[in-house]
Amino acid sequence: MKRYKKFVILASVVVLVLIAVGVTAARSSADAAKYNSGSVIPQPDVTVKAYPGFAKDIQPIFSQSCLACHGSQNPRNGLSVDSYEGVMKGTQFGSVVVPGEPAMSPLVALIKHETDPKIWMPYHQEQLSPNRIKNIENWIRYGARNN
Repeated sequence: MKRYKKFVILASVVVLVLIAVGVTAARSSADAAKYNSGSVIPQPDVTVKAYPGFAKDIQPIFSQSCLACHGSQNPRNGLSVDSYEGVMKGTQFGSVVVPGEPAMSPLVALIKHETDPKIWMPYHQEQLSPNRIKNIENWIRYGARNN
């Protein structure tokens, strides 16, 4: 009888562990699918502007979506987006903005998810709205000025 109770307890523990692992794996798969689905961050959308300004139009996007990883306190890969100078300085690997050339700007490729999914930005968040991406592209297209 003691042997049977030990077996039942051990089997119960094994089942609980398997359930926990299964739930965690399912959650991780669901999170990965959501992240890789190209869905958009639920956010009040902005108006696309032909000539967006850094302080009024671009900085708020960076503040909302990028500062957690790229603030001035501990900027990942050396990129700090809490100031115009920080954005223009780029990362330890080089510039992320090529004024006048959104197609040549690594920032645009990263936020449009045109790169390896492991480095999509915002990192482990959903993609920025199309209007926010368009404003960043337009800002770069027209010189990425500090206006």
